[in-house]
Formats: sequence, structure tokens, C-alpha cells
Amino acid sequence: MENPKKQAAREAMEDAYIQLLRKKPMERIGVKELCERAGVNRSTFYAHYLDIYDLAEKVQNRFLGQLFTELVQTLGDPNLKAGSDTAKPLIDKALSITLENRDYCRLLLRGRTGFSTALTEQVLAWSMERYRTFSNNRNPNAALGYRLLIGGALFLWYDWILSDFQIPTEQLTDTIADYLNLNIVHIWQTIE
Repeated sequence: MENPKKQAAREAMEDAYIQLLRKKPMERIGVKELCERAGVNRSTFYAHYLDIYDLAEKVQNRFLGQLFTELVQTLGDPNLKAGSDTAKPLIDKALSITLENRDYCRLLLRGRTGFSTALTEQVLAWSMERYRTFSNNRNPNAALGYRLLIGGALFLWYDWILSDFQIPTEQLTDTIADYLNLNIVHIWQTIE
């Protein structure tokens, strides 16, 4: 467990980073400016981070960790049955987390922070692990089709964030779930 004083300093620096990211690209955020906004000194910053890029990566990883922890908890729900509706609780949870962090997600996707690449890599790795765990089919074409399917769902999610959440959450959940269900059936029919 992190020392409360260190945790408060870390949270202040992360909040300052998000505030500054609203005004300028990550490349133009300086340590001095960030420390002034967070109310900490440079030595405190360097006790936590190597540089601004390290801070950005840790902030992103913390968010991704939250996202995946909550999704994995949803997967562990005993009421979540396998079948065509399995995707809906996961999609709904991911969209809920996104809405709770809407400003942050918007900033990360619009900025050149590497967030979309990191998220895409993690989602694909996580979903492929699930695919290997739950699928008896080892056909490489099925695995490729599955990766394309997940990538398409991610694109819909990214587009929703970048369009400033214009589509209602329930509608997007249904759209993504229908897209996944329809195309999973197509993938299995194609490779048999």
C-alpha cells in the first residue's frame, strides 16, 4: 500500500498532467510547469517518474488496469452465461468506465499519447487469450478473423469517444454486440 503522502503527491501530479493535456500536446508539457500546477517540487516528481513520458505511460497503464480489472470482474460474474449475450455486460461495463472517464479518454485519444495503440494491443492480447482459452478451434484464419472482429469493435468505441459520445450508450452497446455476434457466426461458418 502506497504511503498516503506519496499517493497524494502522485495524484496531484497526475491531475496536473490531465489539466495540462487539455491545453497542449504532451510533448509541450514541461516538468517545471507540471510541478507548479501540482504544488510539488521537482525532486518529488523525479521520485515518482523518469520524465513526462514515464508519467504519461503510468497514467495510461493505471487507467487500462482499472478498465481490465473491472472487465475481468464482470467476466467472473456467476450470472454471466456463455452465449450470444455474453458480450453485452462487457461492452456495457467498458462504455460505463469510458463515460466515467470521458474527459480523460477524449484527451488520450486526441493527443499523441500512444493511448490508442496501448489500448488496442492490450485489448487484442486479452481477447486472444480468451479466444485460446475458450476455443477448441486452432485454425489461424479463425484467430485472424477474431482479431479483425475485436479491432472493428474498438474502432466503433474510439469513434464514439471522438464524436463526443453522440450515440446513446445503450444503442452503442447493442450495435457492438450485434456486430460481434453476427461476425463470430460468420467466422465459424467460413472456416468449417
